[in-house]
Amino acid sequence: MKSIDYECKFCGRKGTAHYHEDAGVENVEFWKSLLACNRCADFHSARLRLFRFLTDVCTHVVQARTGNFKNREELETRSREILESSTKKLCELVSNFYRLTNLWSNDFVEVLMERPDAAWNSLEFYVSRRKKEASFRDVAAQLP
Repeated sequence: MKSIDYECKFCGRKGTAHYHEDAGVENVEFWKSLLACNRCADFHSARLRLFRFLTDVCTHVVQARTGNFKNREELETRSREILESSTKKLCELVSNFYRLTNLWSNDFVEVLMERPDAAWNSLEFYVSRRKKEASFRDVAAQLP
């Protein structure tokens, strides 16, 4: 078993990875650049899973609005319920990762329902704002 030291590609935390000698790892520097600590990897994979799910729901909203469905209102109501529960999960995930107070508002769902075609951008914007909020908190904690 061989070990390599690396820095997490997301947070920069140092770690050690282990691999078997027979794994055929040739370009160790390349593989080191892909490694992430467990905390960051878990967050980013869960975030990606939720993003994909939420954008799929928003795609169904677009299809319901543009299609010729008799139960359009029912489809939108069900989509709104799913968006509500899933955005709560996303808010909890992001808040826990950045160690912030969990803030959720129905406005989040309204934005996704108003512009379902821009769902991915809206989700990215939310996460980036929470990330900035965490970095401001960290800077403020260092001030005298």
